[in-house]
Amino acid sequence: MPKWELSDYRQAAIVLLTLLLWAMSSGAALAGERRYCVKLAQRGELCLLWDELSTYWGWHRVAVDGSTTRIPRAPMETQSAGGISLSPSGRWVAALGADEGHPVLAVVELEPLLAGQEGEGFVRGLYPGGLGMLCWQGEALVLSSDQDLLGEWHAPGLEVGPGGLFLLQPESGRIERPQTLRCDKPIG
Repeated sequence: MPKWELSDYRQAAIVLLTLLLWAMSSGAALAGERRYCVKLAQRGELCLLWDELSTYWGWHRVAVDGSTTRIPRAPMETQSAGGISLSPSGRWVAALGADEGHPVLAVVELEPLLAGQEGEGFVRGLYPGGLGMLCWQGEALVLSSDQDLLGEWHAPGLEVGPGGLFLLQPESGRIERPQTLRCDKPIG
């Protein structure tokens, strides 16, 4: 039997955590969840809502009075949704979804999104592999993946790995491995 080093156990734990997060987020849509929302201070909610007609999850603003408006120029529409979260400052909104079973991540500026305009941000699909949003470290989003997010995200035929934890800086789109991990705001 091969001898495992501590880094092997760490890598296995990260892969299992990523798969668990992905299964939980994908399973929510299958379990009948029809909305993922974040509260906007005294302005209602920003939601990913299931659209029965298009069979996609779309971005909507839900006003305090309950009226719903679809957001034009949304950064992504996906076949399943896995969650939505605001950064600690409220500048960025992150959403995780999937198309054909492959994760899609969008991290965009909130105010331009609400105004139906294009703002700064990061939108990318991952293939192959799994992806999970763990928490916010300042304005950076902490991600978990069984794929190396430092390289190309869409590379058919590549082996999955080496995964781990990653920091995404939304403004620059830069991804790096964290030197230290600190969760200022959990996802969910």
